[in-house]
Amino acid sequence: METIEQAYNKILTDENLMESITHGTNRYPFDFFYDDLALFDFNCIEWHWHTELEFVYVESGTVTFWSGEKHFVLSEGNGVFINSKILHRFHSPDGAIIPNFLCMPCFISPEDSLIYSKYIQPVISSSLTF
Repeated sequence: METIEQAYNKILTDENLMESITHGTNRYPFDFFYDDLALFDFNCIEWHWHTELEFVYVESGTVTFWSGEKHFVLSEGNGVFINSKILHRFHSPDGAIIPNFLCMPCFISPEDSLIYSKYIQPVISSSLTF
C-alpha cells in the first residue's frame, strides 16, 4: 500500500512567536516571497512577528488577515502594510497567492538620515499596526 505525505510550508517561531529567520542582511536588507497559502498547513500562515516591515498584496483569492484582535478580509487586488514587531496571521480556506516584500527599515533610508528620522522612525516607533 502506498502512502502519500505532503510537506506543508510553515513559519517557524520562538516561544514569543517571533519568526526564527531574519529577512535579508545589512548588505541585502530585504526579502521577497511569492506565497501560495494552499501550500501552508491548513492554508494558514500562523501567528508570528518580525522586526522587518512587511508589504503584502493579494494577487488571487481571498485572505483573512489578523493583527492582534482585529481582522479583516483582503480580496484580490488588496494589500496591507504590517509594521515592525506586529503580531499577525493570514488564512485562506481556498488558498490564495500573496506576494510579500519584507525589509529592514534602513532599506528605505539610512538610520542617520533626515528621511529616516522624519518619516521612518515615527512609523516604526508608533502603535500603528497596519
